[in-house]
Amino acid sequence: MKKTFPKVWFATEKLIHSPTRLINLSDYGSLHFEAGELQFTGRKRSLKIKNIKSVELISPRIPWISLTLSMAILLIFVGFILSRVSSDSIFMIVLMLVPFLSLLLPFMVFAQKAVLWVEITFTDDENMLRRAYFLDGSRLILNTFGSMLDDTLRMYKEVSSLRPSAG
Repeated sequence: MKKTFPKVWFATEKLIHSPTRLINLSDYGSLHFEAGELQFTGRKRSLKIKNIKSVELISPRIPWISLTLSMAILLIFVGFILSRVSSDSIFMIVLMLVPFLSLLLPFMVFAQKAVLWVEITFTDDENMLRRAYFLDGSRLILNTFGSMLDDTLRMYKEVSSLRPSAG
């Protein structure tokens, strides 16, 4: 049975676990399932996965360094803007920005943890243990996290069914 996911995001193990990443995406393309193997064909690379050892749903590591730097740059930018307005308006602008800034970091953390990736552990041709990460991005632009999670869960079930059962 041949199955295709036409719009798939791909990430390397190094990128998924990096504390300094800005985005999780290494490449995007399509993922084809056939006869116990996966074939990812992306814009930058292609990957053939034959010996699947495990299939898991994971949430990427939170990139604290990138989030901290992003917040620092945002605060510097806000400080620069506040230095350009009259002192009468500063209090009102700060009162408007505090709720926004206090919700921004929790939202950024939530956005990182809410997106689940399919982690496929496999052995390559040199018998080295490797990991590849996939996310179904077919409805990413049109809908929210809910549909993306449903699509990724469907991909997870399909890939899990390819893995030979233990025992």
